[in-house]
Amino acid sequence: MEILNTLNLSQIQLDVTSYCNSFCGSCIRNINGGPLNPQVKLEHMSWKVWKHIVEFCKNNSVSRLSFNGNYGDLSNHPEIVEMFEYLYLEKPATSLNIHTNGGARNAEFWKDLANITKKFPASHVVFSIDGLKDTNHIYRRGVKFDRIIENASAFISSGGNASWRMIVFDHNKHQLKQASDFAKEIGFCSFTLNRSFSTSIEVDKYKEFPKTIVTAPTPDIVNQLRSNVEYRNKTPIVKHNVEPLSKMKRLDSQCPWQQERSIQVTMIGEVWPCCYLSMYSGNSNAERFKIIKEKKQQYGENFNNLNYFTLNEILNHPFFQQDLPNTFENNPLIICKEKCNL
Repeated sequence: MEILNTLNLSQIQLDVTSYCNSFCGSCIRNINGGPLNPQVKLEHMSWKVWKHIVEFCKNNSVSRLSFNGNYGDLSNHPEIVEMFEYLYLEKPATSLNIHTNGGARNAEFWKDLANITKKFPASHVVFSIDGLKDTNHIYRRGVKFDRIIENASAFISSGGNASWRMIVFDHNKHQLKQASDFAKEIGFCSFTLNRSFSTSIEVDKYKEFPKTIVTAPTPDIVNQLRSNVEYRNKTPIVKHNVEPLSKMKRLDSQCPWQQERSIQVTMIGEVWPCCYLSMYSGNSNAERFKIIKEKKQQYGENFNNLNYFTLNEILNHPFFQQDLPNTFENNPLIICKEKCNL
């Protein structure tokens, strides 16, 4: 089995903030689409951590940064445009993949974001829009549809490469064709469907929360719907000869994240082998996070934190080079079994 290290790491996935303008029903940062989860610390990634990441990218094999928004929406970071400008000065040959609900800030911000991200090779922003004006807010709570369309239009008209991704629920599946046609009209390069993995939202605690949220179509039905509405009519322009992720040599590992040569960095600078382990909180008592508590007790609270160590030091730490490979081979973690069927 190959082991992920500083020489073969290809992609860093990040949460640059835990602030968000929305409170979706199944998001870990809030409770059932309501109050903020008290275990989530509201933080923006610091310049110190960002510069650590950029320096590592500059001197190593990392060619992709993906902003997946486990805890918050990238657009809520007050200095994200300046952070990308700094990255471009240091390593322009970096591919960006960004996920957003599109409802924060104003059109001028999205124009600025387009003007910097389009300089990077194959930069791509995925707008998560789960319906039209009368349905998107049911799941994407706190987000105004008109604001999303205004922001997305500003981004696209300024040269940004954008996709519309829609989670299919029973309350919005009748709008798929209309949403797909609208996406083409605005100029989205693709329209794709996603399915909800949420089945346990406690709707009784929030009576205004529609019960259709937990009655999402089955994977088979979603796959049938895809053939009728999905489209991809543009291929992002690739500069600086960055190899597509689909063509990159995968590591020989049972872990999907290891295979794709990826790690996760949180807004507070903690480095984890995947997004699922990054959802750990020091206050969590979940059995699946037991090993994390044990390792923090064994190695120290900040053994994997970029505020205290470089990324080189962290990736060469026994946790990444010995403990993780041993669990993959001999005794997969509970969370690895739950999320990735290891």
